[in-house]
Amino acid sequence: MCQYWDHALNLTMKFEKDKVNQVVIEVVKRLKKLNRHEQAAEYQENFGYLDQAIQSYILANAFEKAKACCKNIKNSEQYEKYMNLIDERMKKQFKNNNDAEQLVNSGDVVTGLDMLVKQGQ
Repeated sequence: MCQYWDHALNLTMKFEKDKVNQVVIEVVKRLKKLNRHEQAAEYQENFGYLDQAIQSYILANAFEKAKACCKNIKNSEQYEKYMNLIDERMKKQFKNNNDAEQLVNSGDVVTGLDMLVKQGQ
């Protein structure tokens, strides 16, 4: 299905350059309705909508891609804000999945060890 949207974007870039942003926004909206947040994020990132791309990557639990996208943000305060948000959401996901090992690897050693104790390991 993405191939059709890629084709639509390519045609727009070739023949209607002034409408590219409108088409990107529509493609992203449709992908999000289908819960295809990671694909939406890729379009957003490729067309310079970095803030929205990071949010979409987070919704997709694609935290490493969110961090990679975040590296393209020039404003250091905004960069820190997004990196903290990504880390927070990533740790929350690890907690929800009872993934103590990933919690420890992400730097939340105390919570990870507490989880292991509760699991009897």
